[in-house]
Amino acid sequence: QFAHAEGAAGRPREALAGLLPWLARIDEPEVDPALACALLGCQAWLLEVADRRREAVAVYGATVERALAQEQYAAAHATLTDQAVALYYLGELQASLDAYERARALRDRIAGGKGWSRLDDMALGGHYRELGRFGDALALLEPTAEALRAEGFGVWAAVAEHELAATWVALGQTARAQQALGELPSPCPDWLRAARLVAQARIERARRRPAAAELAQALAL
Repeated sequence: QFAHAEGAAGRPREALAGLLPWLARIDEPEVDPALACALLGCQAWLLEVADRRREAVAVYGATVERALAQEQYAAAHATLTDQAVALYYLGELQASLDAYERARALRDRIAGGKGWSRLDDMALGGHYRELGRFGDALALLEPTAEALRAEGFGVWAAVAEHELAATWVALGQTARAQQALGELPSPCPDWLRAARLVAQARIERARRRPAAAELAQALAL
């Protein structure tokens, strides 16, 4: 907790230094395997905060293998999604996709493909779209958006709908893109309102209509 607090306060180097004595002990037999994975995950997060994302990816990878070897499937799943995000920010879309697919393959062991684990599908769908795999994107995003809304995850359902709408726009299907956008949840965070305005602007631009108003409203939120 101290290391996380230091990192959140903008002192990742100090936090990493404080974590080293604990990391040196993770292979001792009395150390709980779950704690060892948590410490490594904390190290990787701090490396990201310190703008050392490439090193973070390597630590995430080592943590995944450790977690799998110890049958810590929830830890492996969470770490794979963290690694996928880090790889995405490094511009390594295919590697990020591979990590998300590994995470999705694990989820039946921990959540049965429901609830928060559906976010894997949402992320995968966005990746498929960016890689030009539009059929795969639609096959994941349509049922995922519906399921998230049905299960009460209104905010994330809206995000999935934005991904779905972007896929239809990429295919030149602006009417279907518009239909993909359901009602925003209430209350609705400003960041989601901004995302909806951007999604709407994307549709308007694809229709060769002005979209400056939507973008200006999004920037103002």
